[in-house]
Formats: sequence, C-alpha cells, structure tokens
Amino acid sequence: MKLLKYLSIAGMLVAAVVALHSCASSTMLVDVWHDTAYNAPAISKVLVISVAKDPIRRRLWEDAFTTELSRYTVAATPLYRQYPESLPDSAQVGAAVRSGGYEGFLVIRRIPQEKEVINVSEYVSTQAETRYNRFLRRYETYYEDVLHPGYIDTMIYERRTVDLWVTGDKPHIVWTGTSRTPVPAPSDELRSNVISAVLSVLAQYALIPGKK
Repeated sequence: MKLLKYLSIAGMLVAAVVALHSCASSTMLVDVWHDTAYNAPAISKVLVISVAKDPIRRRLWEDAFTTELSRYTVAATPLYRQYPESLPDSAQVGAAVRSGGYEGFLVIRRIPQEKEVINVSEYVSTQAETRYNRFLRRYETYYEDVLHPGYIDTMIYERRTVDLWVTGDKPHIVWTGTSRTPVPAPSDELRSNVISAVLSVLAQYALIPGKK
C-alpha cells in the first residue's frame, strides 16, 4: 500500500514538473561573456542606449534601465534626452559619450524571437479512488494506473542582447549577454525581468556597484 501511495505522489510530481515547464515566465541570460582582464573600478556613470525604431519603446527601455541603475548608485542618462526624435549614428553617440564624461554606455537591442520545440514523453501516474464496499460495509481506496500520452509543445522566447561598453582611449565591450523570456509576457514584466537579470550579473562581476 505504501508503494502504491508513493507511485501516486510520484505521478503527481511529474505532472507538476511538466506544468511548471509549460508556464514558466522567468527571464534567463544566455551567451553571457565578460572581459576577465578588465579590473578597473566599478562603472558609476553610464549612458543608456536602446536601439529601437519605435520612439516610445526606446524611451520605455532607456527609462527603465536608468531608474534601476540608480538603485545601484550608478548615474545613468537615457540617450533619448539628447536625441529625442530618432536614433543617432555612431559618431553622434561617441560625441555624446565624450561630452557627457560617461565611463561607459549600455546598449540594448532586440533580436529575432527563438522557437524551441519541446518533446514531452508519456508517463504513468497512479490515481486513487475511494469506493464503498457494500459486502465489507466500509470505504476502501483503490489505485489504478493512468497513462498520460506524450505530446509536442512549442515555446517562443523574446530575446534581447545587452552590451556594456567602457570608454577611454579605446572603447570596448566588457560584458555582453542575451536575455530569453517566454512569451506571452506583459511588456512591463518583461522589461523588469530582463533589467533585474542583467544588472544583478553586472554587480556580481563588479562592473557596477552593488545594489543599495
């Protein structure tokens, strides 16, 4: 009887794992790289650049990163304050970085979505059912195996690359990563998840100060 109960619990756990996998909504960072040779002090003044044609989305991303960076004691400025109408070219960005005395700049860029095909194998769970035994005049619990057929599911991920550059004589990237967020996800939640994931890693690498 204990074995049957164990099998029943195990079946429910398998079902729970499958359900969690299908409805997960957290953001992951993949393809993360950082310059291990870079050992300068944490960056404290940053220009935030969202590479987006839509001016509203550009402002939303730049403002969201700027707000969260302030919680890491980083003085951040959104690029749209200098170029509100359209994205500037690389020469204009360079001029903005130099004139503002920024120690670095953060570039956010949306890249094509990613599709992942998930093959969920069939599994068996044990289902309990309580019935009344009229011959013994008591309730008894019966167990039976239930086959859950396998299926193929598809996950779509929204992706963005984030690059942190440092300035100086030779500006160069010191950190880059790609965010992966299952869709659908509310825009505000997506931005919050991506920014939280990116900045926590930058702080771990001491590229920006720790959170207040």
